[in-house]
Amino acid sequence: MQQNIRDAKLKNLRAYITDFIKQVVENGNHFEKSHFFMLLSNLNAEEIEEPQIVASIKIIIGHLEVTDFEYVQFNQGLRDAAQQKAYFDIRRKIFEEE
Repeated sequence: MQQNIRDAKLKNLRAYITDFIKQVVENGNHFEKSHFFMLLSNLNAEEIEEPQIVASIKIIIGHLEVTDFEYVQFNQGLRDAAQQKAYFDIRRKIFEEE
């Protein structure tokens, strides 16, 4: 039962991210770093720590060529301490060399 709830939450979160990106593009814009950071600011700490979300963030960061410095600047600007800690905790995973 617990796993089903987690799976449903993760499915909804993936749909939210996809819909966010789709809406930006359908409005005639390119999905840029500013949109990406806006998307990140809407995730909560629990969502940020999901392995599939970490992998998604890593892919988008690579595509948009977000630098470690830009990511740190974004994170320092967050007001939610739990959210800030979650982004700090995944930083090494998303900027690790392959």
